[in-house]
Amino acid sequence: MLRAAAASSAYRSALMLGIGLFALLAVSCQREATPEPLGANPSPGMAITPTATPTPDPKAEFLKQFRVEMQAQPVEGSVEISFTARIVGGPDSSPELHCQGERWDFGDGKGTVKAFDCPGWEPKYKTLRLFTEVHVYETPGTYTVRFTYGPLEGSATVQVGTDGPEGWTQVEARSSPGRAGFSVYLPPGWKLRNLQGIDSYVGEITGDGVRLTFDYGMYSNTLPYEKDPAYEVQFETIGIREAKLVRPRETKGGITGVYFAELGNEGSCQQRSPIQRCQLNIIGKDLTRAEQDLAWAIFRTVGPLAGR
Repeated sequence: MLRAAAASSAYRSALMLGIGLFALLAVSCQREATPEPLGANPSPGMAITPTATPTPDPKAEFLKQFRVEMQAQPVEGSVEISFTARIVGGPDSSPELHCQGERWDFGDGKGTVKAFDCPGWEPKYKTLRLFTEVHVYETPGTYTVRFTYGPLEGSATVQVGTDGPEGWTQVEARSSPGRAGFSVYLPPGWKLRNLQGIDSYVGEITGDGVRLTFDYGMYSNTLPYEKDPAYEVQFETIGIREAKLVRPRETKGGITGVYFAELGNEGSCQQRSPIQRCQLNIIGKDLTRAEQDLAWAIFRTVGPLAGR
């Protein structure tokens, strides 16, 4: 009986030991199966490079406070375009923008550069904010104008000249190849032809039974009908050139025309004064109201052509 009890006690001890070992093995397996964070225990010989956080450039961050606003508009009574660049934002005084160089690029191969001779920066010196420049374009087109003041930049697009209505064709009017002249858009079937002149470049534009004549030079007819009650007179900016358009209020007779006081230079007016700007008039006579409207539409497409 005692021998049986001892055997039973030994059996229970062995059973409990087996259960304990099984539980310990299960816990160990569970721990090995739990993934560890990447890089927590790298393999031997494996280097972990931490991701570097870029350090902001203090000057670049400071300059983000500023921006350049630009405008372009024709100068009334002139062939020039006026450009304005304005620096907005940021503090009124800063060494980063003190006495910087000013540069203009007009997009036609020409530009200006200005340098300033200034004393060293002090808080009392205000940042320059307003800049202006004027420029004359000799050829119609679309130009991108860029302004630079030290680390700041701005740009604007300017349209010089006008496009014609859909289906019209642009033609060039020059007294000879390479000479300055003008361009104009014409309706389908219309033609431009040079004529013999004396002290001006002259020619005709014809189509649909209408004949317009032009005179490009130093002595073109100014069409002085401003005070004539029989005429309608309008002053407009065509492209960047100031123009005067005239036509009779009544359709019975009279002149329909356009006059440009300044359309070109470069000594193109029959090789006369190199500083004298060329004038242009285009006129038609005895036109109906519909023909007058068409003539004015043609006049509004005129643009200057520089010499080549």
